[in-house]
Amino acid sequence: MGHPDRIVTEPMEPAKENGWPERTALLLLLGCIAVLQLWLVFRLNINWDEYWYLSQIHAYNRGDLATPFQTVHVHLFSWLPAIPFADADQVIIGRCVMILCEIVTFAIIFDIARKLFSPADALFALIVYLCAGFVLAHGMSFRTDPLAAMLMMAGLWLMTVARQSWPVALVAGLAAAMALLVTVKSVLFLPTFGAALLYRLNKRRLQPVLVFFVISAVAAIAIFALGWSLHSHSLASTPAPSASPTVSLNQDVLKQSAGQSFDKTVASSGFFPGMRFFTRWLAFGPGAGLIILGSLFLAAVHAIRATGPSRFVPLLFALPFASILFYRNAYPYFYPFILAPVALSVAFFSQQFSNPSRRRLLVILLVAGFAFQAVYYLRNDQSAQRSTARQVHAIFPEPVAYIDRNGMIPSFRKVGPFMSTWGMEGIMAKGEPVLARTIAQQRPPLVIANSPYLEAALDRSFPVSRIPMPADDVEALRDNYIHFWGPVWLAGMDLKTRGGATRFTITIAGTYTLHCAGSATLDGTARHCGETVDLSAGQHSLDVPSGNQVKLLWGNRFQKPSAPPPTKPIYYGF
Repeated sequence: MGHPDRIVTEPMEPAKENGWPERTALLLLLGCIAVLQLWLVFRLNINWDEYWYLSQIHAYNRGDLATPFQTVHVHLFSWLPAIPFADADQVIIGRCVMILCEIVTFAIIFDIARKLFSPADALFALIVYLCAGFVLAHGMSFRTDPLAAMLMMAGLWLMTVARQSWPVALVAGLAAAMALLVTVKSVLFLPTFGAALLYRLNKRRLQPVLVFFVISAVAAIAIFALGWSLHSHSLASTPAPSASPTVSLNQDVLKQSAGQSFDKTVASSGFFPGMRFFTRWLAFGPGAGLIILGSLFLAAVHAIRATGPSRFVPLLFALPFASILFYRNAYPYFYPFILAPVALSVAFFSQQFSNPSRRRLLVILLVAGFAFQAVYYLRNDQSAQRSTARQVHAIFPEPVAYIDRNGMIPSFRKVGPFMSTWGMEGIMAKGEPVLARTIAQQRPPLVIANSPYLEAALDRSFPVSRIPMPADDVEALRDNYIHFWGPVWLAGMDLKTRGGATRFTITIAGTYTLHCAGSATLDGTARHCGETVDLSAGQHSLDVPSGNQVKLLWGNRFQKPSAPPPTKPIYYGF
């Protein structure tokens, strides 16, 4: 007779039991996916967001973390920097934790789908989710999304199919609150809890179900507020003004951060801001993409034509996917997060689309999409990232302050802005020279040019007017840093004299090596080329024969690495 609470509707085609060939094919595909994704955990190019995620943990352990907004993960991973591995290897360990979260998400998808529909539909839905574009590459990435997806799906499982009781409601509220602390975009899952409510109401009395959901909602709000307060207070010892220990300021920070996040990611993003990533998503997994879009269509038709509260359940499960139409940050890593509940509507599609021959065609399309992704991602690696980090640590055995895009050397102290497109758009809107001020105040001796903005700013052949950052920032970079190796730039300057004394300004005080031919007079003192000299911040003079090229390079006779610089981009395949 089947499960009494399953959503069983009249199939659009004659219902036929899915035979063992399909199940066998899907299980074999599942095994291949598992092997490939485990391989990608260790091989896939580390995205700049993953380094940023790790750098926040290091900053928290140093007492430097400046914001409580979406940084609660620093408590969960505070042990990670103590592991004596390279920065990239610490990211890999983080990915290993995230793939465990992803596996839990897989199990939840399967269990909800098999209880609402059938085991065969659940298996089909899970495979479609895994074969969808970007899930293989980003479902286990070391960032907020896998953890938040697991927590929200756990809360959804408790509210949908678990035993209805107040302890279950409290635990579901805890899961939702933790997900919101991890990332505020977890609120996009809200329609799925409407699906859980309607499913519960389908064959149960109204009052107990409403009480069950009210308890969970109140618990989620209360636990979120408590978690925010505790996390904020844990940052009170940091020098950042946003880490004030007062609760009122913490609340102000939350309101301001959430407001800015909403305005940037939703209110001012326009219609379908991530369309280019949507087309790539379809291209990477066309079979899975078409099935998911077909699931949305069938769910909408079912909501219109059927009767009873449960007719809206498949549509509400799928509704979070509509966020790609307005959510600015619908980047590739967003898809594994937002598609987790949508997979439940794919089980509904499977229930409706039961013709065996057509299902075999769909399985073939899924296999083809998986094969394409396997070929694409297996060419991906971390060689440029590892070689760059290795040389930076060789040049600087002790941590120094540095400028880069995203905190690529997490054990060092990154200064300057987080150079995402969002961050740089804010800098350009204000027109304030943030990097120039950072260089003057923090005096970092190192720049890693791992951002298009930094690459363009440090390239003197590139017109300043065409660089999307304040002109003073560009000039500050060009005046204070010279190329050393690959993407590594060190404090210093090239000085071409015209005879007589040349005046120049040092912003970053420290020990410099004089590179020239013969000798030179620096601040009135004769110096041999290759000699080191301590230079204070301020004006200095240099006197060498006319036309000589003189280079001042930060550090005590640093030698260029013998290893060739990387030929691949630091970040690619995103």
